[in-house]
Amino acid sequence: MIPGALPGVNVYPQTIVTTENGNNVSIEITLTSPPAQGQTVEITLQSTDVTECTLANSTLTFDATNWNVPQFITAMPGPSGDGNDGDVGFSLEFSPVVSGDSTYTGMTIPAIKMTNQNIDGISVIVVDPGVALETSESGGTDILEIYAGSDVTPLGDVSVVVTASPASEVLLSINGGNPSSQVTVQLTAGNGYSNLVTLHGQDDFLQDGDAPFTITTSTAVTGDPSYHGLNPADTSGRNIDNDVLCIVLPLPEPGLTVFPASILTTEDGVAVPIGVVLDAPPAPGETVMVSLISSDNTEGTLSPGTLTFDVSNWEVPQTVTLTPGASGDGNDGDVGYSIDFGPAVSGDPDYNGIGTLSIPVTNRNAEGISTILIDPADGLETTEDGVTATFDIYAVSAFLPPVFPITVPISVSNSSEVLLSINNGIQSANKNVVLDAGNGFRQTVTVHGQEDAVLDGDAPFTITTSPVVTIEVAYNGINPPDVSGRNLDNELDCAIGFFHTADQDRSSTIDLNEVLRVVQFYNAGGFGCQQGTEDGFTVNGTNRASCCPHHSDFASGGEDWTIELTELLRLIQFYNSGAYFRCPGECTEDGFCAGTN
Repeated sequence: MIPGALPGVNVYPQTIVTTENGNNVSIEITLTSPPAQGQTVEITLQSTDVTECTLANSTLTFDATNWNVPQFITAMPGPSGDGNDGDVGFSLEFSPVVSGDSTYTGMTIPAIKMTNQNIDGISVIVVDPGVALETSESGGTDILEIYAGSDVTPLGDVSVVVTASPASEVLLSINGGNPSSQVTVQLTAGNGYSNLVTLHGQDDFLQDGDAPFTITTSTAVTGDPSYHGLNPADTSGRNIDNDVLCIVLPLPEPGLTVFPASILTTEDGVAVPIGVVLDAPPAPGETVMVSLISSDNTEGTLSPGTLTFDVSNWEVPQTVTLTPGASGDGNDGDVGYSIDFGPAVSGDPDYNGIGTLSIPVTNRNAEGISTILIDPADGLETTEDGVTATFDIYAVSAFLPPVFPITVPISVSNSSEVLLSINNGIQSANKNVVLDAGNGFRQTVTVHGQEDAVLDGDAPFTITTSPVVTIEVAYNGINPPDVSGRNLDNELDCAIGFFHTADQDRSSTIDLNEVLRVVQFYNAGGFGCQQGTEDGFTVNGTNRASCCPHHSDFASGGEDWTIELTELLRLIQFYNSGAYFRCPGECTEDGFCAGTN
């Protein structure tokens, strides 16, 4: 039942055996994939022989919120009293599926085969239920009843040997005895010729899915010739698996992430920051040195030319500043060149030699032409905390400067991330930027990052320019370049990373000093956030909003900003084992496993 799987319907069981006057059977139904949003899937079941079986409910409705949550239809076997009509076979049939989702509507579901065993007028030993027993590896049990038919009372005690297979999935017990794979059921006058067998699900500590099992009965042994040699029907069920498939989460592949992917500058213009970060940590104790060079230093220079990363700062962006070349080289047009990354130098073989990439750059000409320039046009960076960025829109002239006003319409692509203002005016998504003699035909636009209260990562934005409007013939209709940047997210991403919070040097080991730091929190009875400390926390701190909870704070139903003894002992496990690694939270209480992967 995985989202994205083909539409379908799961039905369990697909074959049912009941007994007249016997126990009801629950039919479990789920979908294999969610229906379209806003649509429902209606499933209806009916009995072809209501004298042998009726349904307590017949229709189930699924939607995108409950498609994989089991729903049940209850089958109730017919009563005795209809004479010795033998075991009656019939079916439970599904109507075509009704849905507003075209992938589900009209779908046919195979019928459930059903047999209702007769108990009228004959000597019979009933095993009830005859199917769909269910235990679990978490200790869930089920009850099986074995009894003599009501019409013919045995003339003596009756013994039936019952065997469970496989014993690795289920064991049996009677009257609170020790579970075993085989028990002998005694039907006597003292127990009304009826006895209960308890089925115990067994945990095999394997992720093997829900496992079927069979309960086999032997021929009856008794002094009553009408019961001796009867072989009661076998029954079956499933043991629900409780083991999660625990796949060790791999670290991301070594590599570089660079922002922006392309750059537009202007002669004599504003410098542009280039952000560089590693995609994965290098090996403990190793560094990664990344070098950058400009392919044309007359059009753009870099500072610094090298960056160094290690396990402590690999995911913290570092900045290289690109300063555009100066004017004075005549009308050389817009010049394209590149910022080239040399092969990384590292003692980590996974990083050594990687990272050869280039950023295309265009340095726009500002001499000998009449045009509208934007500076900077790339690399703007705002934050959801209110940090702003600015860019200038201005006119340059080949001969005489402009005289009449020039209007440049601009608009933002995503007003939930950024808004614009001019001269500290009202923020909005659209502005008409006016260049005139009063501002020297140059205007600064402020870009304001917006808080969306959503953990959505750093969001790119574009500020689109439209053709300018003016009676200046040399400028009318010019379409300046668009502006691009990103709004940095300020919501804390507290998803568990690859290193434990206590692992201050990110070595995938917990040393004694790191254990003692958490002992401080345990002894103090609480902790909080504190920038500047070795781990970002402080003893008895009350600030609990500016950082993510400590990974050792996992018990008591979730983080409570205290360290319990069990939580401290968990960290000591990592210390004693010499290492730890990241594994899914479904497998462990804190999302980490002791040892090496």
